[in-house]
Amino acid sequence: MKKILNIILISCLSLLFVGCKDDEPQKPSIFIDDTSENAITADFDKWLVETYTKRYNVDFQYKLVDSNTDESYNLSPTDYERSKELAHVINYLWFDVYSKVVYDDFLKLYGPRIIMLVGSYAVNASNHTITLGTAEGGIKVTLYGMNELKMNDINMLNEFIFETMHHEFSHILHQTKVYPKEFEQLTPGSYSPTGWQNRTDKEARQMGFVGAYASSQPREDFVETIARYITNDDEGWEKILADARQGEVTKGVTGEDMILQKWEIARTWLADKWQISLEDLRAEVQLRQKNLIPHYQDILNDDFSFLDEQRQNN
Repeated sequence: MKKILNIILISCLSLLFVGCKDDEPQKPSIFIDDTSENAITADFDKWLVETYTKRYNVDFQYKLVDSNTDESYNLSPTDYERSKELAHVINYLWFDVYSKVVYDDFLKLYGPRIIMLVGSYAVNASNHTITLGTAEGGIKVTLYGMNELKMNDINMLNEFIFETMHHEFSHILHQTKVYPKEFEQLTPGSYSPTGWQNRTDKEARQMGFVGAYASSQPREDFVETIARYITNDDEGWEKILADARQGEVTKGVTGEDMILQKWEIARTWLADKWQISLEDLRAEVQLRQKNLIPHYQDILNDDFSFLDEQRQNN
């Protein structure tokens, strides 16, 4: 499964060759595999083992290995400093959220086993799209375009990382415990696996979907409904519903009515099958999103005391 985004390819890529003063690399290589005491990445790698491997049984990969990537793409690794930032932010905005809202070992039991960062976009020139992320059998999640992120832009982080993470994890959950078949009967004639990219998000919302990609097929619709609700704040979710109000799916039933019916099915399924409150999950994500920028350095230093203080004041 993959999460993809429309783009217009308006220019050709060119290669720039730049001469170097020396033959030796001037910066530490992102391809280093040595995790000994003398390795430049030793402290970071040890932190990853403690934070991801031991706690969540996850291999967090940032060193690009050709054999682990889709060789049909021309890919480059994520910058080392960016990798460190992302490891902290993904832990803060995703892994620790489920530990807080569900229970500590939930992702250790059901989450992906590998998170892999790729610095460059995965461009699909044949259909003018880019791949934001892929999930392979519920085991490995790959995130692309990490070098292009603006770390102070929560909307961009959501678009390129966290919508994808919640999207792909919802796939893992529904592959373990199936969602109700009634969901697929709400807008059965409007799915288009090959034509969804020709729809705008607003057009798709008027048809009863939270976005264009949700209109590709039912299982994508289901997980997109969950992911968009969790990552959008009140203003963003209201924008989705406002767009949807302008369309009539069937006589007297608007796109908003249909989206809310889908949301209710997803909410009930998470509660009944997984004992997860969709509202609580979203509330924790939104609290952390609001705190990301003002407390960014504290997050990189693993100091989350401000969260408990804010909860006590609310």
